[in-house]
This record gives sequence, C-alpha cells and structure tokens, in this order.
Amino acid sequence: MRKSIKVLIPVLVILALLSMSACSSKSAPVFVGYHYKKVEDYFSIAKKNPNNDKFRVDSRFSKDTILFSSQSPIQHVELLYLFKNDTCNYQEIKLYCGPCTDKMIAKILKDKDYQFKAIDMVNYISQVNPKIIMRMNTGVDKDSLMCNSISVRKI
Repeated sequence: MRKSIKVLIPVLVILALLSMSACSSKSAPVFVGYHYKKVEDYFSIAKKNPNNDKFRVDSRFSKDTILFSSQSPIQHVELLYLFKNDTCNYQEIKLYCGPCTDKMIAKILKDKDYQFKAIDMVNYISQVNPKIIMRMNTGVDKDSLMCNSISVRKI
C-alpha cells in the first residue's frame, strides 16, 4: 500500500502542474485557439516538476509544433499541438490506461474555455466557439494500451 502511494504522488504532482500553472488558469490541456507562447510557457513549467525521479517527462518545441509526453509507472499521456501563424489550430491527446484517465477526460469536457457539448458518442462541439470540434475515441488498443485518443481542431 505504501509503495503505491509513493508512485501516485508524482503522478498527481504532474497532473496538478498540468492543470494549474502560474501563467494559466487552464484546468485541462486544451489549447486550440491559443497563442504558441502561452502553450510553450504552460509546458515549460510542467516539465520542471521537482519529482522527476519516478517518471519521465519529455517535450519538444519547434516553430509550428509542441510535443509533450509524461510517463510514470501507472500513467502515460502524450500531447501534440500544431500551430498556424502562431495560433494552435489542432491538437491530439493520447491517454494510456491508468487511474487518471477518466479525471483528465472529465476536466476536458468541463473546460470553461470551450464548454464542449456532445453531438453523438464520439463528436463534441464547443459552445463558446462552434468552429472548434473535438473527437474522442475510446477503447483499449492491445498493442499500446492506449485508452483514449482525443483530437481538437478549429474548422
């Protein structure tokens, strides 16, 4: 029991960093429509997690792409952001099976910046900006243990 608590604490720290940064009040890592610098700052802070001994954090920043990956013994998430004219116009979130997957999805669905509303079981539309759509695929991929793939784009 004590070992699982030690493993869970670093995961909660990275999720807290992802959900609360000094520069952003975002509760979920959805950034379609945001400026490149705001997204870069958000993940630069998350990467500086003081408890990196239990999990691996990697990020790559280029002119039009940000890739962020966080992996612990119990949770793995990959985030891809594509930019056009310094504004995020597409993102993809890959959530691998773990105890935090459902919480992350709930935060995304409750994000006040978008207020996603289900059109059907897979597609969602932003109530704030109807040109922003989200597609959520669920189900375990046997080869990678990926539980959810979420894409958000501006049309």
